[in-house]
Amino acid sequence: LDVVEDSTLITQYTQTSKPSKPTGSTYIRTFRLQRSSRKQITRNKLPIEGTWEAKTRYASYVIGLAGEQAAIHVGRWPVLELALNNANVKAPQIFNEEMSKEKI
Repeated sequence: LDVVEDSTLITQYTQTSKPSKPTGSTYIRTFRLQRSSRKQITRNKLPIEGTWEAKTRYASYVIGLAGEQAAIHVGRWPVLELALNNANVKAPQIFNEEMSKEKI
């Protein structure tokens, strides 16, 4: 879940950094999207399951699927497909690292 959340940049952005504001923008960031980010483990036995969501009405326009992302956010915010791909690529490595820590 951390990989998915981190891949969206939702927890990393600030007023002056990621992603950069459009040129000439006077928008003051409210951080509502960031504060709405929620992770929950729904099953802690193998296979482990969980959910991550951004609970704002406009989240899909900012970090949603490529077909739903608003034009102003394209190329500035990663699309959800990127977050899912990162999770699929990194999950086996994270799992193996955690399993190597376990005393079996």
